[in-house]
Amino acid sequence: MDKEKQFLLHRFKDLDQQAYYRNITTFSDFLTLNERSTLQENLEDYYCHISFFGGYDLSERQIAIFQSDAPFFYENVPISCIEIKPLSKKYAEKLTHRDVLGAFMHSGIERDQIGDILIISDKIYVFCTEKISAYIMQEISRIKHTSVMTRIVPMQDFDYQPEFKEVTTTISSNRLDTFTAAACNMSRGQTAEYIRSDQVFINGRLCNDVNHRLNDGDVISFRGKGKVVFDGVLGNTKKEKLRIRYRWYQ
Repeated sequence: MDKEKQFLLHRFKDLDQQAYYRNITTFSDFLTLNERSTLQENLEDYYCHISFFGGYDLSERQIAIFQSDAPFFYENVPISCIEIKPLSKKYAEKLTHRDVLGAFMHSGIERDQIGDILIISDKIYVFCTEKISAYIMQEISRIKHTSVMTRIVPMQDFDYQPEFKEVTTTISSNRLDTFTAAACNMSRGQTAEYIRSDQVFINGRLCNDVNHRLNDGDVISFRGKGKVVFDGVLGNTKKEKLRIRYRWYQ
């Protein structure tokens, strides 16, 4: 086990024991899919019930919540949603996820304090830990060459419906390797290597089993390529192939 994973597991155990022995709820910082998968590997080793939340449904970067028997409500998760928009639309650049994250890193903000970054039209929504929100509001006034304004959006007012690109195609089976090859336009050899090198997550969990069978509704994240919802098998072709539908997140 590498030192980074050891440190991460030690941190999880510490949060778990704090919550259990003090009868409180504790929270991690924002986790990557890999870190979340590490925690989910042995949930039975923890005293507390563990759940995940990133500020909205289907968020990728999420906080782990260690719950004792104390009453708990999701509105108490220490996550803030910050809306960022240009001071002047006329002079605003088209900003990317990388531009926004770069501005945050340049301001000295640690990556684990930042959750998902959503760009919706001319507005940017950033999920962050509550403790860093005031600092962001104070420090982030420009991204690239665009002057911006910020405000906190009450979580209950944030309503996000992701956009999708729907794809219908045929594959020989619903195995992970077969689907990945079709969805990502990869050869069989490339696909096996990609999956076995810990690049694919299904419903937030690492999956490096090329033979894994997909289920309807699975959310599959391909590192460096994007994320899809597998809607399932629509039927069979005359040549006994499966006609499937899936949707890429846009």
